[in-house]
Amino acid sequence: MISEPQPSVVLGDGVRFPFSRGVLTKSLTASGLPLEEAYSFACDIQKEVAGREGAQCMKEELIAMVLLRLRESFGEEIAKEYSRLRGGSRHLVVEGTGTSMPFSKGLLTFSIQASGVAAETAFEIARLVESGFKAERKTLVTRDKIRERTAHFLSTTSGEKFARYYLMWRHLKDEATPVIVLIGGGTGTGKSTMAGELGRFLGFRRASSTDSIRHIMGTLFSDQFVPSIHESSYTAYKSLSTPLPASVDPVVFAFQEQAVKICVGVRAMIERAVREGVSTVIDGVHLVPGCLKIGQFDRSAIVSWIMCKVSDEASHRARFSSREAGAKNRLARRYLENFDSIRRIQNYVLSLAEKNGIRTVENDNFDKAVKEAIAVVSDDVMRQCGFEAKR
Repeated sequence: MISEPQPSVVLGDGVRFPFSRGVLTKSLTASGLPLEEAYSFACDIQKEVAGREGAQCMKEELIAMVLLRLRESFGEEIAKEYSRLRGGSRHLVVEGTGTSMPFSKGLLTFSIQASGVAAETAFEIARLVESGFKAERKTLVTRDKIRERTAHFLSTTSGEKFARYYLMWRHLKDEATPVIVLIGGGTGTGKSTMAGELGRFLGFRRASSTDSIRHIMGTLFSDQFVPSIHESSYTAYKSLSTPLPASVDPVVFAFQEQAVKICVGVRAMIERAVREGVSTVIDGVHLVPGCLKIGQFDRSAIVSWIMCKVSDEASHRARFSSREAGAKNRLARRYLENFDSIRRIQNYVLSLAEKNGIRTVENDNFDKAVKEAIAVVSDDVMRQCGFEAKR
């Protein structure tokens, strides 16, 4: 099947960028057209551009085309208002490797957030970058120039550390080096929420959890053959078929046995991410040092491993108690009934993390914990990719 060519707009200096119905619709609504009529008009213009030779037209031709069609369809007043609004705008185009795209303050804000600064700060820096180029009457800038200026504003407003983090993540994106972030910790310590927030900040395209892997493995293997994976991490001891010595904690022993099995699936998931070059965040209680060895990925990916924890027992218990009033109150009661086992497993994984030099993040304040986690991951990545030496 042959795909239709994507219509594009060409600036006077030969730079081209994709035709955008959304941008034109926004301009038309600002000129006074109702949204539905503006969108329909933009679709018609897109078809007209697509029907031209090479599916392209010069920017000046596009503006003239829009003005002519506006006069024909909606009258002189709408056309004049569109022309007035157009007269005050200046397109800023970003020149990349073989491609050129309109500057996006939103995309720049998103990329700045990977440094760990707040969304409000990231947006303000993106605004400063954009207004600076417009004040200089720039219409074409390079990605390197944008990064240089962004790093400058980050350094002056938030500190040199954030500027280094920003440049490092941009460097890794260019290199297409996959980054694997592992977030372990006990049940109820906020691993999954943390994983989702980190993935959003860092722009990762893939995320998963060890509990999802456990459920998948449970559909493949009967509880007669692998009974432990059909239990939760804190109830895996119920699947033990032989008595243990008095000195062995059955909760921890069964959990570790379960983790060894689940980590087979985790390794397969990491291998796939490395093979496809896709950065991934994986969270779960089963990410246990010793059960999962990450040294084999040293040359093909960058791996950062952190552990979430809630040190205060009362605060940890309160996390489950607060869920009892919600839709998941049955599950919350189950957590509370097994709270002692949950705490024993948390203490066990944290002790292994300390022995293996894996950083822990106290999750008693989520916003603070996210910032700390981003800093830990960024430091790990910077050290492994040798970015400091390249600056």
